Amino acid sequence: IESAAELDRLLDVSNEHRLEYWRALGLKHPGNPHVQSYLAKAADGEARSLFESGAYGEAARLIEASCPEPCPAPDQALLAHLSKLGETGDHGRSRDVADVLEHHPQLREQALLWMRSMVAQLTPDALDRARAVARVMTDIFPESESGWLALAGLHEKQGDVSAAIDVCREALVEAESVEQLAAILDNLLKRLETPVERVHVWQDVHDRRPGHPVVASHLTQALQHAGNLAFEKGLWSEAADWFDRALAVRPDDALLWLSKGEAFSREKDVMQAVTAWKQAVLTGEDGGAAARAA
Repeated sequence: IESAAELDRLLDVSNEHRLEYWRALGLKHPGNPHVQSYLAKAADGEARSLFESGAYGEAARLIEASCPEPCPAPDQALLAHLSKLGETGDHGRSRDVADVLEHHPQLREQALLWMRSMVAQLTPDALDRARAVARVMTDIFPESESGWLALAGLHEKQGDVSAAIDVCREALVEAESVEQLAAILDNLLKRLETPVERVHVWQDVHDRRPGHPVVASHLTQALQHAGNLAFEKGLWSEAADWFDRALAVRPDDALLWLSKGEAFSREKDVMQAVTAWKQAVLTGEDGGAAARAA
């Protein structure tokens, strides 16, 4: 075995040529376990090279030939399933990948790295397959923003902004880190939806994930924007209602209290205006503007 190891080290060639060499040696010595072991290692190295280059079909066939199903090596089994996913875009492979990771959770980080690289490889020329890989990422790693970001971005690349919005809405309920996803969703909403519909989307997300500070902040901004638009149109009562809804989410916002008071003032409702301005003084670090208005 030491001679086989030394020989493998001396083979200063690519994985492909190393595989050819050990295949030839394996034919000469079919019963030699050391030769077969290095043949398997060479096949694994070449399969990984093919996978990394985006040749997923070739990688899958090579793994199947060198490690027939059920493959005893979990990392090779995982690579085989991912290769088939990359070749076909078959979302059904999600279950196969999940099964491997369920029994071998130590491979989860590697699986996520591999799938990220697959999306990057497939995105320029095979958006449908890239989208399938991203969806599998969200199935298996719903807590990670990676798959959600990739999936939303792919829908946007294909011109389906509504689908990208739906992905972001789903992601904001599932993912642990949501800052980037929230910013993307808000930008998409500004492009496609009216201010009222923007509020409706953020209210839905907030209802499904109550108390999350990022979601609450975006809902408040959407409500405040709707109130500002109503105020600019002279719809004082409607503006006050929007500001009131925003205050239900963020009651310690002095600017919202000030805006609500100004809307009531324009509506000639002095009592409610003064009440709002007093609250602005109590909640704001600098209540000078509210105090002067009151």
